[in-house]
Amino acid sequence: MTKVSGTQLAAHLGLSRPYLDRLVADGTIARDGASKFDLDESRLRYIRRLREARRSSPVAEAQAQYQRAKARHLELENARKEKQLMEVEDHVAAVDEIVGIMLTHLSGLPARCTRDLTTRRSMEAAILQMRQEIADTAAERTREHEREAATIGANRT
Repeated sequence: MTKVSGTQLAAHLGLSRPYLDRLVADGTIARDGASKFDLDESRLRYIRRLREARRSSPVAEAQAQYQRAKARHLELENARKEKQLMEVEDHVAAVDEIVGIMLTHLSGLPARCTRDLTTRRSMEAAILQMRQEIADTAAERTREHEREAATIGANRT
């Protein structure tokens, strides 16, 4: 445990004496009771401060954010190549086609099943109710998606 003066410590760390005094004032470096500094402890505390400053700098944060975005992009690209993802437009087109076929066949079902008009009207009413529930559910999901997209968009700004 080597004790040195403030001037010696400033020279050892490559600092000006006024800057060393600021480090002492903010608690980064501590004096002992005899106005001397422990050389090893002071050096370690100064290095720790430099590391913390580097970690919290705007440039370091921007680089970390860029690296996270780049990693996310690669994850999505790999998932797409592995056929784990598909374009939203392709998905919507597939669902539209399937739902269209289903609705077309459902609409003609009462006429295919019976000639009795009372039964046919009852079946048509049930099919209409089912179609309305499907439409309401789809509309609600769309609203939820739009709210989530708006929240994500607001968080990015």
